[in-house]
Amino acid sequence: MGPRRPEIEYIHLENLAKLKKNGNNRSVHDAYEALHKLARGALKKGPFSITFDKKAPYIAASGDKRDFISYAPYWWPEDGKNAHDADIRYIRRDGHHNPDVKNAHDQRQMDDFSENLTYLVLGYFVFEKEEYGQHAVRLIDTFLLNEETRMNPNLNYGQVVRGKNNPSGLGRGEGIISTRSLARVANVLPLLESFKAYAKLKERLHAWFQEYLHWLLTSPVTANAKKAIHNIHSWYVVHITAIQGFVDSSHVHSHLRAFFSDILPKQIDRHTGDQPLESRRTRPLHYLMFNMKAVIYLAEMGRSIGLDFYHEPPALIQLAVDHIAHLAKQTNEDVTGFVREMEIMSHVYKDHHQLYGHFIHAARHSHFAEHISGPKNALAPLWSYKA
Repeated sequence: MGPRRPEIEYIHLENLAKLKKNGNNRSVHDAYEALHKLARGALKKGPFSITFDKKAPYIAASGDKRDFISYAPYWWPEDGKNAHDADIRYIRRDGHHNPDVKNAHDQRQMDDFSENLTYLVLGYFVFEKEEYGQHAVRLIDTFLLNEETRMNPNLNYGQVVRGKNNPSGLGRGEGIISTRSLARVANVLPLLESFKAYAKLKERLHAWFQEYLHWLLTSPVTANAKKAIHNIHSWYVVHITAIQGFVDSSHVHSHLRAFFSDILPKQIDRHTGDQPLESRRTRPLHYLMFNMKAVIYLAEMGRSIGLDFYHEPPALIQLAVDHIAHLAKQTNEDVTGFVREMEIMSHVYKDHHQLYGHFIHAARHSHFAEHISGPKNALAPLWSYKA
């Protein structure tokens, strides 16, 4: 099985800065060692681009290789017909991944870019090694800025439903799930501020993210993500607020407030902690956790600007996470991907009844434990929130 790439979480840059100022800290020694290894490894990776090795039929309907494309994962050609026959109809089979979607490589390029850039940027900031900053700038330029290889700042073709169901070939608001790692890119980029080579491309990089943000806020393609009240909307808000935090933080406060006052109460049953729109899916526990990952990302972002959404009555986040912890006791499913969130919850709510501690212990001693092993899963102490 091996270690898996961790889901994105909000990185508290101020905690990184405090650790750096205070010098080598024994409590995070393993995290420093893990970052050393990952940053050195990232020097050998890339550059990345969604244009690399892209061939028909895995090109957006625009014909532009720079347009990001991914396919709706739960849509299948009816009667097992040719997946690229424009005259066939696709049908939705919730929870059943069509393996054919992996033939479009843009998301893999995106995730590899975001992951390795994160290690390089963190490595540059923590260890002050220019080689990390230099390679980070190279990755940024290739993936986002170079006219030949850059990704166009839109997701017009994200999570496309193929076939005659969708003659335009346009994507859906769900496409933001395919590119959520861009939120991490926006989160860590300020750590390059002191690097001279970064200063030369900063203005163009801001312009790219400004254009992408404008697309997120105004495009008809994102209309269903804006109107939804389930996990797609939560990750949509993660996208918006993370990018606003990078280019113009003046609206982050209002977007977070709107989410936690207007959307979260519609997502979570205040009596049971269930998330009905997620639990009715074919993989309920997976989607319960997936939505809460986005919610906790937003709550952590709130913490970074002095907003405490964890303890606002009726403490919906705690209710929802408690519900997940109880459900996990009744299943043999892989819940290792939610261990990091349970660690955060244990710190926030103190976990006097060891509900979260039991979840963490069980996951770390399950036959899925290898999924959260290795250096990729050892970095969080570097940025975890400290009151």
